[in-house]
Amino acid sequence: IAPTYREYLRQQWDRVLQERSRLSAEYEIITASGEIKWVFEQGQGVFDENDQLVALEGLIIDITERKRQEMLLKYINDHDPLSGLYNRRYFHEMMKQHSQKEPNTKRAVLLINLRKFNLLIMTFGYYYSETLITELSARLSSLCKGNPFQLFHITMDRFILYLTGYRNRGELVDWCQKVVQMLEGEFSSSSFGGNIGVLEFTSGSEEADSIIKKASIAADNVDDSVTFGYQFFDTSMEEYL
Repeated sequence: IAPTYREYLRQQWDRVLQERSRLSAEYEIITASGEIKWVFEQGQGVFDENDQLVALEGLIIDITERKRQEMLLKYINDHDPLSGLYNRRYFHEMMKQHSQKEPNTKRAVLLINLRKFNLLIMTFGYYYSETLITELSARLSSLCKGNPFQLFHITMDRFILYLTGYRNRGELVDWCQKVVQMLEGEFSSSSFGGNIGVLEFTSGSEEADSIIKKASIAADNVDDSVTFGYQFFDTSMEEYL
């Protein structure tokens, strides 16, 4: 049994033996050759006339191929096919989980979108535009590596950096400046510029759609005179909701 599942399986057996019920569990095993496989186990305890446990009986089935298909489908469902990053659906699901498990926790998103992306496609074509998005995905991933951000690719030309546990707005400003510096250094000559909309919120106070909308409104309010810039969402922008 793979180490990750040993305690889980022990707890499941303890439970079914106490309840005199049947075990039904899926877990990973390590074969003698070192290969990882998934198995499905059904079982029950065998008790003597004195109600003492004398044996465990059941069956174990190799379900490795089925689990691979399940994990592949889940990956496809949760990731953008171009960038390989978590997608909008996964962002919605994660926001829902956080609002239930960690309400009133301070959080923020930085929504990054490239300006006039449709014009970019019309001018240079899909291949150029997709290559640009792939490069931007890689650069943002590198920026997030080892930092408390989680990165999402929510539409073709929009990304979200999701941050928890930050100290204050000044820290968000520092991160915006880092992103702007990266964009100016890598993408100023290959795009029409970009905007960053910043939204601060508590995890239980906002739905995912509302978060994206407010951050997008903030991004739309970035000064067009700068190639790359950022703007925080504030009460003056609520009229656009």
